[in-house]
Amino acid sequence: MWPVFSKVIAVPAAIGIAASASGCGERNEPALPADMEAASPQSHRRADGTMPATGTASPVPDLSRQADKADPPPDKPKDACAGHIVHDGADKGKAQPLRPRFNVGYQVLDFDCPGKDGRGGTLTVAVWYPTATQPKAHNYGGRTGGSVAPDGEPLAEGAPYPLLVFSHGYGGGGLSAVFLAEVLAARGWIVACPDHHDKDSAVRIRAGQVKDFDRLALLQHAREIAASGPGNRAGYMYRLDEMKLALDGMLASERFGRLIDAERIAVGGHSFGGFAALGLAGTLPERRDPRVKALLLFSTGAGSYLYSDEELKAVRVPSMLFMGEREADQRRGSRTMSELSARIFVSVAPPKYFLVVRDAGHFSFNNSFWDSRAARALLSGTEEQFDVIRKYSIAFLEKHVLGKNGADIVPGRTDRMLTRCLAEPAPPPDAAARSAGTDAPSRGTGPRRRIRAFALRVHAPARCRRRPPLSIAKFRCTGR
Repeated sequence: MWPVFSKVIAVPAAIGIAASASGCGERNEPALPADMEAASPQSHRRADGTMPATGTASPVPDLSRQADKADPPPDKPKDACAGHIVHDGADKGKAQPLRPRFNVGYQVLDFDCPGKDGRGGTLTVAVWYPTATQPKAHNYGGRTGGSVAPDGEPLAEGAPYPLLVFSHGYGGGGLSAVFLAEVLAARGWIVACPDHHDKDSAVRIRAGQVKDFDRLALLQHAREIAASGPGNRAGYMYRLDEMKLALDGMLASERFGRLIDAERIAVGGHSFGGFAALGLAGTLPERRDPRVKALLLFSTGAGSYLYSDEELKAVRVPSMLFMGEREADQRRGSRTMSELSARIFVSVAPPKYFLVVRDAGHFSFNNSFWDSRAARALLSGTEEQFDVIRKYSIAFLEKHVLGKNGADIVPGRTDRMLTRCLAEPAPPPDAAARSAGTDAPSRGTGPRRRIRAFALRVHAPARCRRRPPLSIAKFRCTGR
């Protein structure tokens, strides 16, 4: 069994294969106080089997800083790693933790899903949301736990809330991003994560572990996806259908529809899920959903090789893309993850962000449902990695969906959990008008050459602080 999954980990596909769950249940432990300092879900139990107390979340970075004399020009990509930390109180000399604003409720919904090619019937969606009900320790399966109020009454006070619809990787399930969903809901969001109808599924929201799924078939189908391109993606369009169904279903839901702000919606995805999120964000004109205001991507190769350059250029909403440091050289088909990530970042319109998480792999963006310590280490992220992914994701969403500019900033620091990061703000209106009338780029600055240069700089030594060739981004390397 384990050798098979060892092969799955190395498969050349940008596919997120979730670890199997060992069942779901709850622990009736004392409720956490309403004024707890953080709402971060814990991924591991103590040795005695009890759930650890909720820890303190890290400060939220501020991605909203405007250019000043010390910054790069506004039409050039900015280094987002300089350590932008929000202060949340009168003590401006001390960074405050990211504090939850609400208790978090958790509920599972079922939407009618028209079957296609043997798929469908019902789309199961995991939902996290603000509630006044006191939370308690909850086990989602395996070693993944959190603090939620199952079926708690959604809180009308504070509504309408923004919505994030998040798509998991191939073979995974709607519980893959618990580490983000709980904390985002505690900040006043509704988060919906569907169980997609992939040919193979290792974990489901309700059933937990799928004990009899075909591991070899999953591996084979992952390879097929990695070998695909824009010309033969028709068999994967069910992902976009189901993501839109989850969005529409939430807005039409009797319990949640009236609590959602239809003007503040974001989509996201990990791996194969990035393909679906990009589709709704604008790569395909007939699939673009104008309600989507921002795009969050975790380690997605499929989001690159299943679209053409022109299709990726059609994405006009703010975006944030993460990649793991350890996966930069791993191939998805004929290209490395650094090349595929570069292709997305170079193509989509600003404002946009690209972050490389230290010592992270493709599965570091997943919660783990394995009991084996070795499997958890390979198929899930660490708490430090979850924390840095969470804090920048939340800063991005609150900036570009909610319009929050953050508080005071402490400049000049580096984030040791990020090895590379780029930020390119939206150009001012007059600059955009000028660029619309310019000629085509000169020789040496075309998309392919820019992508190649970008990918090379992902591997640049940390000591390198030279301005890179060609006209992409200024890199400021954080120390190793």
